Amino acid sequence: MSAQDIDTLWDYRDPAASEARFRERLAVAIAEGEPQALHLEVRTQIARTMSLRRMFDEAHAELDAIEPSVIATNEPRLHVRWALEKGRTCNSSGRRGEAVAAFLSAYDVAERHGLDYYTIDAMHMLGIASPAEEALDWNMRAIAMIERTDDVRSKGWLGPLYNNTAWTLFDMGRYDEALALFEKDIVLRTTMGRAEQARIARYSKGRVLRALGRLDEAEVIQNANLDEIERSQAAADGFVHEEMGELLLARGDDAGARKHLSRAFDLLSADGWISANEPGRLERLRVLTGR
Repeated sequence: MSAQDIDTLWDYRDPAASEARFRERLAVAIAEGEPQALHLEVRTQIARTMSLRRMFDEAHAELDAIEPSVIATNEPRLHVRWALEKGRTCNSSGRRGEAVAAFLSAYDVAERHGLDYYTIDAMHMLGIASPAEEALDWNMRAIAMIERTDDVRSKGWLGPLYNNTAWTLFDMGRYDEALALFEKDIVLRTTMGRAEQARIARYSKGRVLRALGRLDEAEVIQNANLDEIERSQAAADGFVHEEMGELLLARGDDAGARKHLSRAFDLLSADGWISANEPGRLERLRVLTGR
C-alpha cells in the first residue's frame, strides 16, 4: 500500500472520522500480516488526527510509542512521516524549537532518498515554524522545487505554498509581493476548480488591499465572497465577516461594522486554533462589539 493510498483515507475536515478509517485499515493490515512499516505509517496518521483535534498529549503518546520501532525499521518514508507528524504536533502545541528540529530531520531524510513530495512537505512546514526570513527562504526553495519536479503529486503543494509565502511577505510588510502571490493562488485554485480555496485566496487578496489602503477594491472582493457563501449555502466564514467589519470600521460605518464583527466573534471564538493562538484577535473583536 502506497502513502497515497493511505492518504485517501483522510478527510481533514473530519479528523475523528478519519481516525476511525485509519484504525480499520490498521486492523486489516495486522490481520493480513502486512509489513510492520505499513502499520507504523498508518499510526503516524492516527496521531495527526489527534493533533488536529488539539489532543496533543494523546498524539505525542502515540508517536512516542512507535518511535523505537520506526528507528528499528530504518525505512526512509516511514521515518519522514513520523518526523513530520512529531513536528506538526510540537508546532501546534507551542513547542516550536522541537518542531523545527523534527522538520529538519524529515527534510534531510526525504531529500537524501529522493522523496520529493515529503521534501516539499518538510520545507512547507519549516516555512510555517521558522522565523520570517528563514520561513521565506524555505518557502521559496519549495516553490522552486515544485517547478522543476516531474512528480505530479508534489505539484499539489503549489497552492498552499503560494498562500503561506504570501502571508509571510504580508507579515514582513511586503504587501505588493504578497498581493502578486495571492493573485497567482486565485488563478491556480480557480483553474483547478477548487471553489472554496479560490474564495479563501480572494479573501486574502482583499486583506492585502486593505493594508494598501485600497478599500474600494477590498470591499468589492469581500462582498462577492459573502454573496458566494450565501448562494452556495456554504458554512459562514468568520474571517470574511471580520474583514468586512474592519473595512466598514475604516470607513466610519460603526453600526455596519459591528454587525459583521459580532458575527465574526461568534464564529472565530468557536475555533480552537484561533482561541489558542490568536487571543488578541478575539479580544479586539470582543471590545469592538461590546461583548
